[in-house]
Amino acid sequence: MKRFLALLGTVSSLLMVSLSADARDPAAKDLTQKQIDKLQSTVMNMNLPLQKRIRALKKLHWDQLNGGKINRSFCVWDPLGRNGPIYATVDDQKLRSLHYGLALDIRAYQDEDKLVADLKSGACDAALIR
Repeated sequence: MKRFLALLGTVSSLLMVSLSADARDPAAKDLTQKQIDKLQSTVMNMNLPLQKRIRALKKLHWDQLNGGKINRSFCVWDPLGRNGPIYATVDDQKLRSLHYGLALDIRAYQDEDKLVADLKSGACDAALIR
């Protein structure tokens, strides 16, 4: 269980990485490269408050906001699927992530190979696997 909780602690970081990976796209067209670099650094700095990191993320991806939220899919491996403890724990974080501006679509997978294939194809923005 400790190992699982440590993995769950990386959920926000996984989402930050998936959101900041394409920061050089037209979403940042009005920002200088220095501003983009600073915002990316802020997003990935685990020592900063999450609220500040989310504000930086929203500045980088203003074109992806839908009703003030950034929509992302998060695929979760759980051997029991939607009825499992891993999925349930991640699903519990859904409300918290909404508070910070991320609207998560949590998807359960029992087949890790299918999850990895969906992650590689772009069907999942981020994933939690063993």
